[in-house]
Amino acid sequence: MDQYFFFLSSPPRSELELRVALLPSPERAIELAEHVSCDLSTTPQTTQLGWTVEVRDSQRRLLSSLPVPQSPLLHEPAVADDDGLAGQGVRGE
Repeated sequence: MDQYFFFLSSPPRSELELRVALLPSPERAIELAEHVSCDLSTTPQTTQLGWTVEVRDSQRRLLSSLPVPQSPLLHEPAVADDDGLAGQGVRGE
């Protein structure tokens, strides 16, 4: 098992270390970073363009830099229900 470092970075900020993980290969580390990137795309804090998830090895060499995709779900306008309530989840009586 080798140690891999995961960083979150954006243009106005320096790198922020997210996690350190022991994984069997660089490929598994990159696979995990892909999952992290997708998960981050659904959180409102990372809806800005330019965020990336970086994977580095134990010598801090860059293995991969993955952009955090913008989720279309966060940018769709609310649609009103039959009763005129948008996104309330409860129908009026």
